Amino acid sequence: MIKEKINNILSTLSSDGAIKNIPNEKFDDEYSKVNLIAFEMYKVEYSFTKHLRRKTLLRQIQSEDKLIENIKNELIRYDFPQLGVKQFQYNGLIELLANALNEFDNENNNKFNGYIELEQYHTIAIKISENIPQIMMNTLTNK
Repeated sequence: MIKEKINNILSTLSSDGAIKNIPNEKFDDEYSKVNLIAFEMYKVEYSFTKHLRRKTLLRQIQSEDKLIENIKNELIRYDFPQLGVKQFQYNGLIELLANALNEFDNENNNKFNGYIELEQYHTIAIKISENIPQIMMNTLTNK
């Protein structure tokens, strides 16, 4: 009964517009600063990363296989050179997030509201980057 109610509530949630920036007032300043830099430098890649995170929160993605499926469905529309640029951009995003997270950890400042979100964005960006080479190869063999 409770599970049915939860599923009913979750089914009414939508991810429409989920690639928009999550309002910073939900999070502490540390998050807001990293979020702003990531959006300025990697807007499309960071937006897609956040979109996938939002879909996991809405339980529209509940497994790694579904995450990979969503990644492939998005990136398949790019050609080989564009995917090369995407790989470069995602690697930059990963580095930015990793450096920020490491700095927060080194300062024992990892309890702020938004730290877990940044960790999740980092993990998702890595998963995207790991799948780009296979998608690139598929673009070459599907011609």
